Amino acid sequence: VTDLEATVTGEPLNAHLMLFEHAGFHGAHLHVFAPEPDLGADDDGFSNITSSIAVVSGVWEVCADPDFGNPFAPRIGPGLYSWVGDFGIPNDDLTSLQPSGDESTASGDPLLAHIMLFENASFRGAHKHVFVPEPNLNADDDDSFNDATSSVAVLLNQWFTYRDAGFTGAFDVTLGEGLFPSVI
Repeated sequence: VTDLEATVTGEPLNAHLMLFEHAGFHGAHLHVFAPEPDLGADDDGFSNITSSIAVVSGVWEVCADPDFGNPFAPRIGPGLYSWVGDFGIPNDDLTSLQPSGDESTASGDPLLAHIMLFENASFRGAHKHVFVPEPNLNADDDDSFNDATSSVAVLLNQWFTYRDAGFTGAFDVTLGEGLFPSVI
């Protein structure tokens, strides 16, 4: 961070969503900020594997085919879509998507909390987004962060943390918004 005036600026950030491989925001994820005509075109290969979506900002048109073909009926606005099937989007059938100037026709649960867990200190290595209570960071369908979190960024709201699955063995702190480069 600097107090110097910027000498260059990027494109404006008008829209942001995250696609997740499994329901409940589990598994691999992909951040999207601009139109994606083919989610399978690069090494990420995220075409036809989306089961949940977190829309941080913007309204999005989601499509079954490349190049924005065969759009699904809902235009999704900000919120949490923990299972795409609940919103008229077939599981594992999303191939392209783009921000839309239209009004949203579907709303997910409100985004009321957001924490990022990092595998290494100082926000390095693999990371996991958590938006809702997560009773087991070692779930079979997720990237395990059980006993593997070394730093934390609390982006929204306050969080309790626990030593064990099922919300047992509470730590004696409540994490407020901010950066925690080391959990030790």
